[in-house]
Amino acid sequence: MIIDSNFLIDILNNDSNAVKKLEELKERKEPLLLAPGVLYELYSGTESEKEITRIENELNQAELTPAIEKEAARIRKKLTAEGKPISSIDYLIAGTARHLNEKILTRDEHFKRIEELKVEEF
Repeated sequence: MIIDSNFLIDILNNDSNAVKKLEELKERKEPLLLAPGVLYELYSGTESEKEITRIENELNQAELTPAIEKEAARIRKKLTAEGKPISSIDYLIAGTARHLNEKILTRDEHFKRIEELKVEEF
């Protein structure tokens, strides 16, 4: 499962829904994976680099490959043509999830607009 940055930010802030979801994922022994760009968002938006470094060390990160970049570009072209663009980092996150055929764990509604992207909310 691909983890969106908002889930990790909520974990860092001890959000009860996120903490409960993390416990559920641990019980299911769900493999968690960071998409390219998630650490960038975390380091850019959070003061606690120590906590982010801990997350970085505990979770595997998907490698940014040409295939993922191509998938992200396809998503960007489609959403832009529809007049519903999202952030550049979110294209990479969605492209990673779709290319790897993984769900994305997020509370961002805009991911639901992406065809063939499996979204799990928390």
